[in-house]
Amino acid sequence: MTGATTAALRRIETRQRLIEVGLELFAERGYDDVTTEEIAAAAGVTQRTLFRHFASKLDLLFADADVATDQFTEMLYRQPPGPITDAVLAAIAEQERSVPLDENAAVVARIVSETPSLEEARRGYESRFEQTLAEWIAQRHAVEPDNFDVRVLAAVLVAARRACVNEWQASPGVGSVVPLAERALAAIDDEALSFSSTTD
Repeated sequence: MTGATTAALRRIETRQRLIEVGLELFAERGYDDVTTEEIAAAAGVTQRTLFRHFASKLDLLFADADVATDQFTEMLYRQPPGPITDAVLAAIAEQERSVPLDENAAVVARIVSETPSLEEARRGYESRFEQTLAEWIAQRHAVEPDNFDVRVLAAVLVAARRACVNEWQASPGVGSVVPLAERALAAIDDEALSFSSTTD
């Protein structure tokens, strides 16, 4: 193993250690009552090292979620033509097979839901995800992302995702989110949408 490989592995291990320690402290004491200095100390590194990996404790909190969102987006774009809901469900199932849900996802969801000061961050995350979905839907239907039907469907999918996450978080015995997604997506009939211009 080369020195460069060893250093890269150390960076990955340090990053993951910071996430694990940060989430543990957030869960125990509350997100607002934990500082980056305390996270770094508990992880056995300096605060400067923490900031080399994360710009803020908010970035640390959402680190795995951002990675998962990027992976999910890539999977969406690989789906074959067909109903939007079928493609979304297939991407959810594919992601769960390749990256099984872990306790960290439930911890992050709980921390966000229990911390009023994170409401704006949650809305910002959902807004970005909604725009990502709108761009993907628009590409599949060869229309603009600001198309009314595209925007409506993207917003509905984000709301369905939120409901699934909340239900999954509240049900510790539910190991897979796929059955919840199937139930949520069954209520969405994207084929009834025309994706035409409102000026047509």
